Amino acid sequence: MKTATTTTKNTFTVNFFAKKIEGTKAAFERASKPGTTEYKELIALMESHSNFELHVIKPKKHITGSKKTYEGMNDAFMKDYISIQENAKSLMEEYEEGKRLAKEDGRSVYPTMKKWFLDQFSSEEKPFDMKEAKAAIAKSKNESFKQKVKLSLKSKTTDNTVAFNKAFNQ
Repeated sequence: MKTATTTTKNTFTVNFFAKKIEGTKAAFERASKPGTTEYKELIALMESHSNFELHVIKPKKHITGSKKTYEGMNDAFMKDYISIQENAKSLMEEYEEGKRLAKEDGRSVYPTMKKWFLDQFSSEEKPFDMKEAKAAIAKSKNESFKQKVKLSLKSKTTDNTVAFNKAFNQ
């Protein structure tokens, strides 16, 4: 003969120091439905600790310390970083070919190319640094913009000089 066993899960915690009954938003939502185990648990806690406040807590995110994340690393970022390298043309060709082959092989393109990118631009001695890379990209874009401004002004000066000479020599 089999017997059914139930396990009790403490959905709420009692914080005696702060005088609060704490639970997640989801737990309080489940407890708002009469008859549920969460409802019964919360009612019992409220009866036992009538002068305690109810407090919603955010669930803790589990983050492993060993995993390195690269927030902001997307296709556009990788292309921008490649474009500021000395051998940008050959790296960009390799990057685009890698994307094409990954797609052709049915592999996920982004993770495949992210791994390729990190293999290209980092090592055990010097891991890839997003902050440094973003600064280098910004500096390069700023220098490029300055060059465009100078060329534009030079072009306008030349155009104005030509126009002036035409008008003056007539």
